[in-house]
Amino acid sequence: MNGLCVMKQMLIPLLFIIILYSCSEEPDPHNCPTDIVCTKIFAMVTTQVKDQAGSNVELDSALVTNMSTDKTRHSEYHDLGGTYSYYVIATDSDKDEIAFEGTTFLFEGWIKGQQVLETTFVVG
Repeated sequence: MNGLCVMKQMLIPLLFIIILYSCSEEPDPHNCPTDIVCTKIFAMVTTQVKDQAGSNVELDSALVTNMSTDKTRHSEYHDLGGTYSYYVIATDSDKDEIAFEGTTFLFEGWIKGQQVLETTFVVG
């Protein structure tokens, strides 16, 4: 019986230590590692441009501007066989300039020198 009391006396502090070390704070979702994107599925954000009949529209020129940095770049037209085409708004290479809460990108398109499209996207 004496051995049982000693085991009980040792078990209580041991359980307390285990519980103390097993409790940890939840990770901060805003504190993402700097060398990876928080979601593992992010590759690129794209948009399609279609006319009223639902047909793909190829713009003569398209620009994407990161509104928080004022950096502008051309967005190329990607045609995947006629039924699906897209323009890239943001990719993994933009991750250092995209805020966790979201960053606004301005997408503009021109046909024959006239601006035919201006819209914003929030990526984050």
